[in-house]
Amino acid sequence: MIIKKNLSEQIYEAVKADILTQKIGFGQKLINRELQKRFGVSSTPVRDAINRLYLDGLLEDISNGGARIISFDLKMALEVNEIVALLNQDAVALTVTKGNQDKVTRQLSQIIAKQQDYLDHPKYLEYDKQFHHTFFEFSDNARLIKVYDELWDMLILIYHKNSNSSRETAFAQHQQIFSAYRGGDYAAARRLLSSHFTDAVEPLKKKFGAQEGSVQECPGNTRSW
Repeated sequence: MIIKKNLSEQIYEAVKADILTQKIGFGQKLINRELQKRFGVSSTPVRDAINRLYLDGLLEDISNGGARIISFDLKMALEVNEIVALLNQDAVALTVTKGNQDKVTRQLSQIIAKQQDYLDHPKYLEYDKQFHHTFFEFSDNARLIKVYDELWDMLILIYHKNSNSSRETAFAQHQQIFSAYRGGDYAAARRLLSSHFTDAVEPLKKKFGAQEGSVQECPGNTRSW
């Protein structure tokens, strides 16, 4: 039972974690009454939490009785990937516009080292996210960061459960992006980021025969961005 100050916040975080780890799978239903029983609360904080998850893009078909977790759709996955790729490129440009290149370079250097140390460890995923988040952090645009964080959660949900690319490939691409950025070739860094995200969805397209818009169920696996 949840007894802390903000019930809806805690329910939101708990259910979101279940969705992102696929304890609650694609297409499954969330029932308000079941959530009320699980957390020992009234309907109000449950509805508030569901509304937040809906705004995050993790739910569809919301109703008075509950909602449904998004279904895995290849077209949706590709569209989210395209948005995240574009935002990454724009964030790189903003770090330059804001004059934060040295800060970005120092932080990326530390993150790259951590990624290498934790390549075979679950904590690698944390540093993987930090690598991309660095460009947003030093874009000095709080609204851009918020949008990116929400899309990142959706992208990881889709990709980690539906593809089979290796961390080694992703890490090598991170090194190339870092090298270009550190060397002052920001245009190359942006191009490499674009390729990084393009390459990331190729296994998905192959797995589903490049049939955009088809709804599929897939086994879980691991990969990082």
